[in-house]
Amino acid sequence: MTATTTELLGELRLTRRRRRTADQEWYETLYRAYLVGLAVLYAVLWTSALIRDDRLDADQLADFRRVAPAAVGLLAALVITAGLRSGSRGGPLALEDADVRHLLLAPLDHRLVVRTPTWQRLRSLAFMGLVSGLIVGQAAGRRLPSSIYRWAASCGLVGLCLAVGFGAVAVIAHARRIDERAATVIGGVLIAGLGLALAGWLPAGPLDALGNLALWPLSARPLDLAAVAARAAMVAIAVRFSGQISLERLSRRTALVAQLRFAATMQDLRTVMLLRRQLSLEAVRVRPWFRVRRGTPSWQRSLRSLARFPARRLGRLALLAVAAGGSALAGWRGTTPAVVLAGIAAFLIGLECTEPLSQHLDHPDLADGYPRRTGLVQIRLLTVPALALALVGALTGLLAGTVGAHALDVATGAMLGVAGALGGGIGAIVSSVTGAPDPVKGAKAPVMPPEAAGMAMVARLGFPPALATAAFTPLLLVRDRESAIERFTVAGRSLLAVLVVSALVRYWVLVRPEFRAWWRATLEGGRQAKRGALR
Repeated sequence: MTATTTELLGELRLTRRRRRTADQEWYETLYRAYLVGLAVLYAVLWTSALIRDDRLDADQLADFRRVAPAAVGLLAALVITAGLRSGSRGGPLALEDADVRHLLLAPLDHRLVVRTPTWQRLRSLAFMGLVSGLIVGQAAGRRLPSSIYRWAASCGLVGLCLAVGFGAVAVIAHARRIDERAATVIGGVLIAGLGLALAGWLPAGPLDALGNLALWPLSARPLDLAAVAARAAMVAIAVRFSGQISLERLSRRTALVAQLRFAATMQDLRTVMLLRRQLSLEAVRVRPWFRVRRGTPSWQRSLRSLARFPARRLGRLALLAVAAGGSALAGWRGTTPAVVLAGIAAFLIGLECTEPLSQHLDHPDLADGYPRRTGLVQIRLLTVPALALALVGALTGLLAGTVGAHALDVATGAMLGVAGALGGGIGAIVSSVTGAPDPVKGAKAPVMPPEAAGMAMVARLGFPPALATAAFTPLLLVRDRESAIERFTVAGRSLLAVLVVSALVRYWVLVRPEFRAWWRATLEGGRQAKRGALR
């Protein structure tokens, strides 16, 4: 009976997949994926080859070998905490609507229905973790002894274990109905233990074996394979308990994930953010952190938006700030690729802090009823987010600058932090204001070949984060200066350049609505003149 049921489930899913993809041009889809994948691969390898960072000396290598296991263990603790919290909110599975409404409500063993989607989810997570680990490993191998291929293999295995561990823990937490508060407490204990181990207050952390596995090119120990065996056991447990998932949570998640995939296909980053917040059950505070009673309407509107940030969003901003500061510090110490991570973290911080502008853009019809220029209303909503970003960047830069040997390095770090945070805000503003492509106008535009369409999509999605990353590139110029005064001077010039770019973006936001209206009127006038000539 079980074999027959499994065969029927396979036939049903295969038939549904064939009907869904009947009108899809597989050649064009695969060709676009091939072009995008080839472009990303070439960009990673070519950029890594251009980086000429120095090899670690003996003292730096000793410090790296001492800190790396606890650092990777702390990352594993963060991943496990994220998995626990995701599972407590109904993740990580998202079945098709037909599976939820028909198969899971039928008199069948739920594990037979969920087993295949569980394996597919874990497999996709494993692939993403493997690719991320390979990228990190080939970059790390350029500064560390031993072969680049060995570092890529070891870091790829660690990335695979981290991703699989996230998925397995999330499935177990979902199946066993672990409460979100309990998940936070368990994850907090793990993070605290690994944090104490990283600070040197504990001899070893509970997840250091995974960090030692990443250091196999330096010293291979068979005992470190216990981390891989532990992940395999977690996967087996997750598959075993997958039949106990909650139908109510799964139904809600399935509907939201379907909308999220459509928004991602339309390149609508704002809608993706809102749906992600719904998936994580993130709601604004009913009672604000502080009251706003004075100021201009735009000032009050912005402050009230920030005052209702939930605690989890503030925690996420703190983690992103730590990630940006740590990555910038790694770039300061000679690891150039870390600047890209700092830029991405700053871009995400900018997306969160520019929430007042994003909320205004979510209701474009209301702006037409204001007795002010649309662009003027938008730029007035950027004052408070810019101050918030500058404050976050200054604090992060001050903490990162304390590692310098001179007092001016603290001020240098503060200026670089402000420049990086404002750069993240610039990228977020460009992403929010441009918004998603208009499907109606896009249908009227000339059809682009797959090569141009794929590259245009990559450029559209990658340009805002690239702007944020560019704000951290002056860090590479500052670290090469011998004198603290020279570093301070270069940082000041870099901050001035970012402020100039901020003013240009502000002017672009101001005139963009009028320019778009003028351009549409010009095109429409040309079309009407052409129709009149044809008549």
